[in-house]
Amino acid sequence: MALRLVVFVGTGALLRAILGGQDSAEDRVNEYLTGTAEREFFASDAQFRATFPSFPERSTEEADVGGRKIEVTFYVSRVKEGEFGVAVFDIAPGETFDLNASANGSAAGVNGRVESSALTKVQGIEAVEFVVSASDSKFVKAVTLRAPTRVYQVIVVGPENPPEGYEKFKQSFQVAP
Repeated sequence: MALRLVVFVGTGALLRAILGGQDSAEDRVNEYLTGTAEREFFASDAQFRATFPSFPERSTEEADVGGRKIEVTFYVSRVKEGEFGVAVFDIAPGETFDLNASANGSAAGVNGRVESSALTKVQGIEAVEFVVSASDSKFVKAVTLRAPTRVYQVIVVGPENPPEGYEKFKQSFQVAP
């Protein structure tokens, strides 16, 4: 069953299908967790850096959110039972964005429920960190943050709560100055 990731903006949800298997993915996750195989990546267009288990694939998707077209860019590293990813999109300065709604929108997008959610800060930026249990017995742990004109969602999906490697991946994520 494909898992759908939701990035919530205002009153709309943006969906992105994720989760696919690869033969050596389990080895890549183990190597990532032990620090023997990491792929530091800098997204010059989205102005962030993160260390992925494998070089991430970039894709874009246009979504209609509240009558407005938004382009979301995804950077995803697939592993055997999950994924490591960053979703990013631009918003206008001063435009409202409800961090708590992003957790609820993510749960709705995977036909799941929010298991936990807490407001926090990442690099001094207001954020919400949450865990969602999906209808296909997977867990999504993510943090959504809004920089002045950009929203980032750092996501790890897997069969455990929390998904293996989430803390390491979150710690590697940095918004570029």
